[in-house]
Amino acid sequence: MAELFLTPIVDVTINKLTSAIVDQINLAVSWKEELRRLKGRLTMIQALLQDAGRRQVTESAVKLWLERLRDAARDADDVLDEVAYENLKRKIEIQNHMRRKVCYFFSLPNPLIFQMKMAKKIKNIISSVDDINKEAQGLRLQPIPVGLNSEHRRRNPQTHSFCDLSQVVGRDYEVSRIVELLTDSANQQPLWVVSIVGMGGLGKTTLAQSVRNDERIKKGFTKIIWVCVSENFDMERILKEMLKSVAGRACGDITNVDTVIEIIRNELAEENFLLILDDVWSSENWKELRGSLLAMGNKLKSRIVVTTRDEKVASIADHKHHLKELEDDKCLSIIKQRAFGDSSIPSHVGLEVIASEIATRCRGVPLVANVIGGILRNNMSKDYWLSIKNMNAWELSEGEARILSILRLSFDRLPEPALKQCFAFCSIFPKDYVMQRKILIDLWMAEGFIQLPEGSSKSMDDIGNEYFNDLLSYSLFQDLKSDFLLEDLTCKMHDLIHDLAHSVSKHEIVILETMSERNIPDNVQHLNLIYGGEMVPTILADVAQNLHTLFSKHDFSNGMQRDFKRLRVLNLCGADIEELPFYFET
Repeated sequence: MAELFLTPIVDVTINKLTSAIVDQINLAVSWKEELRRLKGRLTMIQALLQDAGRRQVTESAVKLWLERLRDAARDADDVLDEVAYENLKRKIEIQNHMRRKVCYFFSLPNPLIFQMKMAKKIKNIISSVDDINKEAQGLRLQPIPVGLNSEHRRRNPQTHSFCDLSQVVGRDYEVSRIVELLTDSANQQPLWVVSIVGMGGLGKTTLAQSVRNDERIKKGFTKIIWVCVSENFDMERILKEMLKSVAGRACGDITNVDTVIEIIRNELAEENFLLILDDVWSSENWKELRGSLLAMGNKLKSRIVVTTRDEKVASIADHKHHLKELEDDKCLSIIKQRAFGDSSIPSHVGLEVIASEIATRCRGVPLVANVIGGILRNNMSKDYWLSIKNMNAWELSEGEARILSILRLSFDRLPEPALKQCFAFCSIFPKDYVMQRKILIDLWMAEGFIQLPEGSSKSMDDIGNEYFNDLLSYSLFQDLKSDFLLEDLTCKMHDLIHDLAHSVSKHEIVILETMSERNIPDNVQHLNLIYGGEMVPTILADVAQNLHTLFSKHDFSNGMQRDFKRLRVLNLCGADIEELPFYFET
């Protein structure tokens, strides 16, 4: 049974209610008492969420209670957005009238009708929340205070280089070994393949990146091509990514695979190339792809590297390299670097011994050491470090389920509910997606995740940048790069971190990648349609009216439901559309 994580939703709604109540020029001034009542009810429920979250796994009645609470919190959030929008709209209308020097009282829209409409909605929400409170008593949910304690307080901003030294810790021998295999001139086998195999979090991609950046590789291969394959082994997409890499341009309108292969062949001529296929989950179309690659470049000196979690996929290689866990001292090195940077561990509080014991519990997984280091850097008290060392998640069984439970700690300890929403929202992007900082912050603002505190001198951009840096600090973002063309920073999420984001947002966010996933739950708020087929998915009316976000590469001029009254973000990049469809203009 999938879990619901409602604390961020309820907390952010309470914060918005506080802002609406204190806003002296808000259109809701005539019914601020209703907003106070709603805030009080939600605050009472807020204290029950920790107990409900624990019990929902085994008690279906508690799960249903949380679903009703989720719907009520969403309704409240939508009403507050309507109020904020109407308030801003009225300010602009008044300013426009003032500029014309003539302002007739009766020419301005009458807010009375709007206020009556909102008052009715808020009373209905209060009634629903009252019922939810009564049900909580029947379920005997216990209040547990959730105020910000010392471990959740935001620290003073610090500067970071975000140099992820875990990328090279403990892997020098393996990098050298794989480089030697790839550059062995005595090996004349056509398109010789090396696979790097191991469970998630061990650093397969990081190892492949280190191999790619080795000077011997740069000298031995005139073309180095990197393609992230991910879960769907789509040969057409892989070839198009190769073309983009070797030719420095996208395919544009080219849809014929044979044409793409011919262009790549001409670009490579007789050059030695190294093709790195990262994060491969299936070998279904491998023979077909390899057959096409044999016709490209100098096949006797060209090589392929495959990274995968799957032993069956790894077996396609001529040489299989099993990536092992790191030694404890290497995990300790990663933790110390993440927690302290270039500073040394304060000896007077005994953190060195605790850090060493935590490193042992990482069981050689660098991703876990990296994330734990990010958690520890935010609180230097001995008690806090001991609480991390003694947490129950360490006792779970081996494998990726254990790793995910430990990574969840990083999410739980994010210092603000809004920051949790910002992180969870990133699961709307597919795995291995390159996120651009400025665009990401704009999306967070459009979704209403970033709110200015009363009396704050900061801008929303300032807060958005703080959130971005926080997620880097907690190791939830990685591969930070500076893009000089975009004049911005870019980053990615590790696959397991993306799984974490998905696990806390699966009831809110859906990515539609294949037509087999066409059934979209009615309660979804954020939808990304990246399916590339000719059939256009149909968005049902019940789904459309709840959507806050729609990303799509499709032209929906025909057959789309048109009730998008709650839409906050619309991204039609890649869709064959020359002008905005009229049903998005109202």
